[in-house]
Amino acid sequence: MNASPARVLWLFSLIRSGSSIAAYSAAAPWGHAVADEPFGPWDRTGPPYGYPREQDELQKMFGESSHELTPPVVALAESLFSRLAHDPAHGHATGSVVVKIPHHVPTPGQVARAWPSQRAAYLLRNPLHRLNSLYVRGWLDPSPIGPNHDLEQYRAFARVWMAQPAGVRITYDMIRREPAEMYRRIFIAWRLAFTREHVERAVAYAATNYHHASRDVTTEHDTRRVLSESRSALPREAVHAYLDDPEMRELFRVAGWSLDPRAYLAT
Repeated sequence: MNASPARVLWLFSLIRSGSSIAAYSAAAPWGHAVADEPFGPWDRTGPPYGYPREQDELQKMFGESSHELTPPVVALAESLFSRLAHDPAHGHATGSVVVKIPHHVPTPGQVARAWPSQRAAYLLRNPLHRLNSLYVRGWLDPSPIGPNHDLEQYRAFARVWMAQPAGVRITYDMIRREPAEMYRRIFIAWRLAFTREHVERAVAYAATNYHHASRDVTTEHDTRRVLSESRSALPREAVHAYLDDPEMRELFRVAGWSLDPRAYLAT
């Protein structure tokens, strides 16, 4: 194993928020490795990921530590990141690795305390669209939705997003409406030296390789109208849980999302 430390670029989001396409496409211009949810709860040492054995050890150790970044967990994660960043089997051996965390575990705060010098980008999606994505697909058994329609977990992540400078805040909407600006913001958040060509390569990758779930790619994605926004399956109480909350209303205003319940309910 190459003992050189990796440059780690974190991408935080919540599930069904576009983190898969964002992570893989943002890594593509350089050929950086992607560590796709390395803290588990899955063993990804087999196909299609083929991660080193440290990944399975890491996800088990992280779970056994009650999802705390203890010194042994941190050391094992650093070993895994180094392996991924320097092994051409996982990218172009650039020495960098994009770490995708879409489950709020570990949290951005945990990571910042463990690795204070590492850079992170934060991707937020309209909470009603992400909930609807789960309802439309029937991905509810077991349910990934927390109490009160996941409002508290979403609120915690949204506060981190709101704390970022406005110029590097990223939303899922940008994938379709202004992808070049989205990648520019991601690269700035990561403090990467980039050119217009790097941005164009990321946009081109996303246009032809839509990662709808982790490494799974579909060519049938229509960026003009995604499935979870083409029809509504949301319960009315979920819509009002968010739209009646003052903090969420301010977030919707800042992000430019509709505050009209009719935009989210079946007619």
